[in-house]
Amino acid sequence: YRLTDGTTKEDYIRLTRGRRFIRSSYSADTDFCYRELWNGAPAASVFPLSCYAHIFDEDITEVSYFIDGEFVGSSNSAPYTVYVDAANYAGAHSVRALAAGSKDGSVEKSVELNIAPVSFGDIKVTVNGENVEFDRTPVILSGRTLVPMRAIFDTLGAEVGWDGDTKTASGTKDGKTVSISVDSNILNVNGEERVLDAPAIVLGGRTLVPARAIAEAFDCNVGWDATAATVTITK
Repeated sequence: YRLTDGTTKEDYIRLTRGRRFIRSSYSADTDFCYRELWNGAPAASVFPLSCYAHIFDEDITEVSYFIDGEFVGSSNSAPYTVYVDAANYAGAHSVRALAAGSKDGSVEKSVELNIAPVSFGDIKVTVNGENVEFDRTPVILSGRTLVPMRAIFDTLGAEVGWDGDTKTASGTKDGKTVSISVDSNILNVNGEERVLDAPAIVLGGRTLVPARAIAEAFDCNVGWDATAATVTITK
């Protein structure tokens, strides 16, 4: 439903506020809430797959996603989100979500999706004019460049930390600690929370973090050269 009345809209946001429903604000043009996949729906760069899953009298323990029968990821916590690099799946594909219940029940749904990624070319990152080598290509999510977590912290001279229980990446340098958790768009800088436009994600087994937010948290200047598809970081 598209909410146009101001009072109704504000009541809806207040009652459903939280990452499971609303990310920040109400707008039909942003991906802050769930939208059904249907035949012919386009997707640009990296996009999330999430679902509402329900099995009567059971808890959902895990949701797995498949594209053309190939496993692409799973999640064991609501809203059961995984991320897909659209560059690997241009064209028409079958997407299947399979939810497993706590009492061996299951439910699944399949949809046909035509993926039409926007090409940004090979995205590069430079620090003080030097190219940064990554073990996977940076990607675009919600208009932000995401890069491998360990490499960007290392390049900026920060000591890297990883908490596997909370899935939190951190970097420490000159008495400043910067941390962010997977699937969260909250960056913590010495206890101060900053809301980001894009979350940290896991893609292809790598934890990716927003390059600009991390660099600026360490007091670097960050620019974007659209012609060269390059993020420029100056310490």
